[in-house]
Amino acid sequence: MKKTTEIIKINPKKFKKEQIEWLGQEIKNGKTVVFPTETVYGLGANALDEKAVVKIFQAKGRPSDNPLIIHIAKKKQLNQVAKKASRIAQRLMDKFWPGPLTLILKKKAQINLKVSGGLQTVAVRMPRNKIARELIIASKVPIAAPSANTSGRPSPTQATHAIEDLKGKVDYIIDAGKTQLGLESTVVDTTSKKVKILRHGTITEKEIEAVVGQTIGNNKREGKIHRSPGTRYKHYAPKCQMVIIKGPKNKVFQDIERRTKREEKQGRTVGIICFEKHSHCAQIVEFAGTGNKERGQNIFRILRNFDHKKTDIVFCEAIEEQGIGTAIMDRLKRAANNKIRTIR
Repeated sequence: MKKTTEIIKINPKKFKKEQIEWLGQEIKNGKTVVFPTETVYGLGANALDEKAVVKIFQAKGRPSDNPLIIHIAKKKQLNQVAKKASRIAQRLMDKFWPGPLTLILKKKAQINLKVSGGLQTVAVRMPRNKIARELIIASKVPIAAPSANTSGRPSPTQATHAIEDLKGKVDYIIDAGKTQLGLESTVVDTTSKKVKILRHGTITEKEIEAVVGQTIGNNKREGKIHRSPGTRYKHYAPKCQMVIIKGPKNKVFQDIERRTKREEKQGRTVGIICFEKHSHCAQIVEFAGTGNKERGQNIFRILRNFDHKKTDIVFCEAIEEQGIGTAIMDRLKRAANNKIRTIR
């Protein structure tokens, strides 16, 4: 049975607390609210209410072993959800909170295993977005919130994306325009002495290393245990097939042109994601931007555009995996289900 979803437009630069307070109470009472953060839109519910948390999984079609991130507005709220944080975790909080950093901590017993994906750890962050923080303060509870999209689909960087996926499945959607960063938070595991980045984001490896005093390097996945959201399943994917082409630029361009012509001869609609401005013969060409900050803001919107244009296959240029480029390539690889062609 479909819900009646109320869309609430809020100007992020001129909103008043009164516009948020009643929504906070709705969350406390078990309702679901889609809200903006600086990264992507989140689908929020009371993290301390098991029935409310179940609504998140139902709305998204999310696997039950995929952990949720708990959002807090003040450090004192951390005591509600996690055991005492390590010194390294405290340093990371001091440096990057509020902001796009999620920490993996040891959870308190009152946090239901549905929130933690069945694990004894919990993912926590303090968003920088003012609407998000006011919503958490008004609710007087920590808010569990994964990205506000159907599970596996590209994350929502504007309210229209969340409306497209979740209208009729949630109670409220706040429309506050585009998000600032466009990539989900960096996730860092601080439950052991060796700090690990489990999901790359706009806070980079080098920035974290400077705070923790460790060389982190490229960490391997954790086998069957996945403490971070968005690392286990095919994710961020358009409905069409997607292939990443990696190698010397000129050879990559030539290979994409050959593949495009071949696919179009077979009557398929081809899309291309490029990171440098140059001519392509495909019907649908999306230029993501020359700088990684701009690319991060655009990539999920572009992936959704291919669905809107009923694209059959997408070819995507690879970029260098450094800084934010690491996070962008992580999302693209997952969107392509790791289908990568390397040209020598």
